[in-house]
Parts: sequence; C-alpha cells; structure tokens
Amino acid sequence: MAEETTFQWEPDGWGRVACRWGRARSSVLGYLRRLRNSARTMMPEDLPDFEHADPYVRFTVGVIRDLVAVGWNLKVSPDGTVRIKPPTDPDLSKEAVRSVQLGARNDQLRQPSVRNFLNQMERRKLGPKGWHCIFSVMRDGRLLADELEAARSKKTEGILSVVQPYVQVADSSATCKHTGLNLFDIWRYFRYTWVNPYQTVPGRSIALLVRDAAAPNHPVIGIAALGSAVVHQTARDELIGWQTDTFLERLRKSPTRRMAQWLLSTVQRFIDEVYIVDLLSDDTLRKVDLKKPDAALIAKLESEAALEKNRHFKRPESARVSNVDVGAMTDNDWEELSQVPLYRSKRCRLLASFLKMRMAFIEAGFTSATPTALKQALHWPVFKNAVRSLVSRVKSERVGIDMMDITVCGALPPYNHILGGKLVCMLLCSPEVRRIYEDRYRSAPSIIASALKGKRLVRRPTLACLSTTSLYGQNSSQYNRVKIPATAAGGKSGAVIEYRKGGADGGGGHHSQGYGTFHFRQSTLDALEEWITLEAKKDRSARSVNYIFGEGTSPKLRKLRDKISAVGLPGDEALRHARSRIVYFISLVENTGDFLLGLDTTPRWILPQKSAEDVTRQVAVYWSERWLAMRIESQEVIDKVREHTLDYPITHGARVPRLPESVESDLFDQLA
Repeated sequence: MAEETTFQWEPDGWGRVACRWGRARSSVLGYLRRLRNSARTMMPEDLPDFEHADPYVRFTVGVIRDLVAVGWNLKVSPDGTVRIKPPTDPDLSKEAVRSVQLGARNDQLRQPSVRNFLNQMERRKLGPKGWHCIFSVMRDGRLLADELEAARSKKTEGILSVVQPYVQVADSSATCKHTGLNLFDIWRYFRYTWVNPYQTVPGRSIALLVRDAAAPNHPVIGIAALGSAVVHQTARDELIGWQTDTFLERLRKSPTRRMAQWLLSTVQRFIDEVYIVDLLSDDTLRKVDLKKPDAALIAKLESEAALEKNRHFKRPESARVSNVDVGAMTDNDWEELSQVPLYRSKRCRLLASFLKMRMAFIEAGFTSATPTALKQALHWPVFKNAVRSLVSRVKSERVGIDMMDITVCGALPPYNHILGGKLVCMLLCSPEVRRIYEDRYRSAPSIIASALKGKRLVRRPTLACLSTTSLYGQNSSQYNRVKIPATAAGGKSGAVIEYRKGGADGGGGHHSQGYGTFHFRQSTLDALEEWITLEAKKDRSARSVNYIFGEGTSPKLRKLRDKISAVGLPGDEALRHARSRIVYFISLVENTGDFLLGLDTTPRWILPQKSAEDVTRQVAVYWSERWLAMRIESQEVIDKVREHTLDYPITHGARVPRLPESVESDLFDQLA
C-alpha cells in the first residue's frame, strides 16, 4: 500500500499530484494523457476493476477523472509529473453538470440490483384487480391529449375533469389498491428517470406520489420527497432572519423586554437540557458553576470534551443507535447512552459553550430581562458574540424540526408537458403534506437531544417552511413564478405562498455554494471503500470514519476529503465542485422568523388548516386555472403529450431508459 503523501500548490496556480502509481505507472500515465485530451462528453463512462492495480490507484485515477469532468485542468509532463488546476470558470454550465449527473445515473442503472428491480417492475403480475406492472400507472399520452383537446372549448369546467390530482404517501408497507404494486417501489422506479442518481439520505424523509383520479389505475402525475433540511444555507437563513448580524441589528433597533426574556430563557433551557449527573459526581462540575461560570471551568469542560472524543474513536460502536432501537429505549437507556464517550464529549463541549454565553451575559451586566439591560449589554463585544452563538445554536435545533428540504420534485411524461411540475410544487405547500410530516414524526424522539439530556426528548414538529435548490446554476422553470394566493383556498386576502429566491440582495447572493460530493462517480466511491477495507485488514488500529449518527458531518464527505488528501491530492479543494445553485425558500406561515427562533410559540398559517384534503383540491383547481388552461391552448404542447404511448414496444417517456451493462471492458484496453 502506498504511504500518505502531501499535495503541493505551485506559484502558477497548478498543483503537483504526489500519488505513487507503483506497477501501474505507465498505464495510468497513458490514460491520464488520453483524459487530458478528451472532451467532457467523451470521457470514459466507468472505471472498472483492472488487473494489477490496487484500489488506492483506482481511487486516485477516479478522483482525477471526476475533477476533470467538472472543469479541472490536467497536465502530464514527459517525465511523468502530473499537475492539476481548479477551473478558471467559477461555475459549471448546465451541459457540464448534466453530463456529470447522467454519467453517475447511468453507472447506477447498470448495477445488477437496479437492473433486476427495473425488470421486476416492468413484468406483469397478477394482482387483486388483474394483471398489472409499472406501465399500468403511466398515463397514455394519446388519450390524455384527446381529452385535453376536447376540454379546451369547455374552459375550466372541462379541464378539471381531465386531471384530478391527489397526494399519496409512498409508504414501503403499503400497496396500490388499483394495481397491487408496492407504493414505494412505484416511487423508486420513477425516481430512476431523473437525470441525477437516486441516493438515500440520512435523517427524516417522506416520499410522495401525486396521482390522477381522472384515469384508470390513477396514473402518477409526479413524484416528490422531503428530507431533513441542510443546517447551513446562507441564502435561506437571510430570509428567515437567522443571520446573526441581522438579529443583532434587530436587537439594537428594538431592545424589548420580549427579546430580553427570550435571550435569558433560551440560554437557561439549553443548560437544562444537558445531563450533568456524572459531571457533578466526578467533580468535573459543581452546581454553583451553573450560576457563576468562569474561564477555568470553560477550559476544564473543553479539555474533557477533547479527551472523551479521543476515547470515542477507540470504541465508536458504543454510540451506535439504530432507528429500530430508538422506539424501544427507556429513560434508563438514554441515560446510559449519554455517558458513552461520544455523548459525554458532546455534553461537555455544549455545556462549555452555554456557560460561556452566560458568563458573557454576566460580564455585560445582562442578568435581568429589561430593555435597559439589553440596550447597555449590546455595547459589549463579548455579549454580541454570545448572542451570535445563541442564534446559531437555535438554528441548528429548529432546522431539523420545523423545516424540510424538497429533495425530489417533478412531473412525469406526459404531465410534464402541461406544467405538472408546477402542480407538484404547489401541492407540497398544502396542509395535507404538513400533516403527513407531523403525524409521522410527532412522537419520534430526537436521538442527539435525548442522548444529551439523558432521557427521552420529543420535539414537536411543525412544518413551517420548505427550502430547495435548482438543479443547475440558473433559474428553474419549474419553481419560477410559483405562487398560491391564500384566497384560492379560502384564506385571507393579500397573503400568498411563494417560491422565493433566497438572498437579501435579490441578486447574485441567492446562489448556494458548490461544495459536496455530487461529481464523484460510483466507481470512484467503490474503489474508496475497497481501499479502506484493505487498510483495516492490514492495520486494525487505523482510525476510520464511522457511520454513526451524531458523530459529525457527512461520513461520506469526511472519508472522501481525508482519503483524497492521503493520496496526494487537495482534499478540501476537490470537494469544491464549482456548481452553485439557486436557493428557493417557501414559507408556510406569516411569522416565519419569530416562530423558528422560538419568539412566537404559535404559527400563523397562510393557508387554512381545517380541511387539509379540501385545500389540496383547491390548490389543484388554482393550478388548472393559472397554468393548465393557458398551456393547452398550444397545439404543440398537445402534440408532445400525444407522443407518450403505451403501445408495444413501449417508448413512453416515464419509462426508465435501458443501458448496456458497460461501455468498457477494461481501462487498459483504451490505452492500446
């Protein structure tokens, strides 16, 4: 196994790759020269196993290939020196992103397990209502086109009878009453038609189908999914009022008693939610310290946190908790979990930060909830820093409870031609979806919060807002101009739900930053796992990234960064893929900022909440009047709808494309 090496940036902006190629040197250098001269669209589809090359080499070559695919520059000198340079263009074009994503998606479609799943879904089976397969829930475009043409003359009344949408949870334990197909399998099949690969995500998630009651078998109009919101999203946070400097400016302009009470009570609540029995018993902490903390105590807690973190890495499995375990855990179980090294470390670190806030409050003279005390404290830099930390902590708490990210959203052919994507967007704002989320998670304990408190802690979820991003770094035609007036569902005049672009300036600030793993192909990740497994067999004492909830940021991200650095490539820079996307924020309540901060305890809903299913129908009616009626006036649109037929051989656009198993037999075959 090659030993770790160090990547070096050179004065001209190029970086010298430090990887050692071993016996594969000549073949790899030949491949990299080919790669250097290839266009992005002509790059190899896959990096299969090849003879005599260990996973270390395959991983390194894969990383270089994937970086070149997103615009990195590559040089291979005659002496075999390999240099790379980040792209000069700060953003990826739509075509480049699409090419990268299609390559990864196609890798996935070639996997035997995926091919087998697709075959099973397309094979007819005898169900409770006859023979059915996935084609049974696709709408024939010719029939839909005929009905839309007939409805044009009848205007809204006729259109409403052609498309009758409703929302259905794609639950893996439920089957479609019309076809007998598993509902989540239906969702998963159609997810493979997306341009980007399908991946499961950690945390909370809900998969949804939007179906059409106007046709036999209730065909699928589109699919959607909600997932746990990203904690750090600058453009979104500006709209909420979670930016710390924005909040400080609000305090400066309006230092009210309400604000003062919130600051003091929130710090106290955070302290109360940390289990301290063991810290008191071993003299790490005294009760008096909670009221009058000092710098020595803070340093002691931070030192203990670091010590326990190191202990965790020696026996990480002690902190592993599965979703199955959580439901059966008692308060005694949570108390026991709180004392394992991972959570004792977290408790010490968090308690140190909370007591540091209290110490800053005391130093600034802010010990009573009065406007005068708050106004005077704002002159102290240490107090303002404490408020910044407090707001950040509130954000990390509420982001996983009261908001969700839209991770999947779109319409399937032929509905995509009649702006079915906008329909799916709008239905996600219905109180029906909110109740689906809240019903699923209302009794679910928060794993990390419960482990920190040493007893079961359930934070009542309230879906107050949604957030999402465009697929590419430009306006999304699907999300653009999507609005729902409250009056369309019987709400009050003037209120509206809208897909708003994030960013206080309304300009370039509404883009997310391009940092992550989307540009790394599955073959690269497979080689990474092989390398890590091989390392573990040779050195059992080697520290590895553990897939343990609560340990930190994405394990996938950490492993990639660490191992990219280990092979002599720039770890952090390689994860900056230069793909920025537009952020969209959707508030379902009028008092978004104050509710999410906890200043308001009751949300003021924009849409009526009493009859959720009725609101869903009213939103669908509004979509028909606002978008569908206009869309079907175009004969070109009707003709596109008509193209998606269910005649054999089926060429319907909602069918997952079929690909050959591989376009390469061996990497070295290309070098001959």
